[in-house]
Amino acid sequence: MLSTMSMLRSFDELSRRLDRAFESVGQGVARTQVAPALNIWQDAETLTVEAELPGFRREDIEILATHDTLTIRGERVRQDPQGAEAARYERSFGRFERSVSFGVPIDPDGISASLRDGVLRITMPKTPEARARRIEVTGELPTGTNPPPAELPETSPKRAGEASNPESSRT
Repeated sequence: MLSTMSMLRSFDELSRRLDRAFESVGQGVARTQVAPALNIWQDAETLTVEAELPGFRREDIEILATHDTLTIRGERVRQDPQGAEAARYERSFGRFERSVSFGVPIDPDGISASLRDGVLRITMPKTPEARARRIEVTGELPTGTNPPPAELPETSPKRAGEASNPESSRT
């Protein structure tokens, strides 16, 4: 039977062999997704989205907005230095599209976006109807303004053995 140390050594050796095998196969192949990681937060009047887009230029990014959805599209093109041969690629490249629905209406005309230090920041105002409003609670309504409660038909639970037809209960 193999000892624990022997099994760990065998596993380490297998792991190293697999790493070496995939290093040569992985040349030119991105291992990670291109779609950016997002942070989203909101306050009473706005929604803000930040997307990590290192290496992207403004012209590489397209932003679309509808009633309650934001879509970010982009493309990172692989650019090898002239005359150089790639030894390894770990940064991703290619096209991406990322859509987020917020569940509250946004005002597409008021959206602003900026790209700084590889972070895209999009600020979207909520439509006036979607903004939270504080409602002040005042005293009771003046007498006579409260509508009377609706009249409900009188119902009572039936007792075991009672007939549902009043005519049948007479003897």
